[in-house]
Amino acid sequence: MEKMKGIKAVTSSLSPKGYTNFIFEIDKEYESEDSYCFCDTAYATLEYYKNPLTTKYLEIEVISDASDMGDGHSFMANKIRIVREVSLEELRVNSSFDEVCRHYEVLRSKSNENIKKELDNLHEYYERQDRIRKNKNKLIIKVIIVCFAIFILFEIVIPLVLVYIQHIY
Repeated sequence: MEKMKGIKAVTSSLSPKGYTNFIFEIDKEYESEDSYCFCDTAYATLEYYKNPLTTKYLEIEVISDASDMGDGHSFMANKIRIVREVSLEELRVNSSFDEVCRHYEVLRSKSNENIKKELDNLHEYYERQDRIRKNKNKLIIKVIIVCFAIFILFEIVIPLVLVYIQHIY
């Protein structure tokens, strides 16, 4: 009798959702009293892992008995073996799954465009701030020069003019 196979969706680090310190390895068997959840198709996993672009997919082989979780597509088993990682390209042959992938690609593209716009705005803001800072520095230098000129006028030029005037009269 051929063993049941399925698709297990996991995070990009090959961990089940919520178990960041646990990583599945290829060609390794796993056993748990809590059971491992999996689906018969990658499309069915989208109920649990919404974004296929940030999800990895593992082909699993069921070693123990499997239980249907009630929808005919989701199952649980106490013992599984990870056969291999299935590429997104392999899974996209399913048109429904591919449509969801395309939807998330559009969202990611729009998100990247928004990020680029925000970075451009931030760059323009810092350029404006830099121009303002440079203008302030120029103004400070001009004020210092004017103050120095006034100082020279009152401390050197005016006393010299007064001395000259006193000599003439």
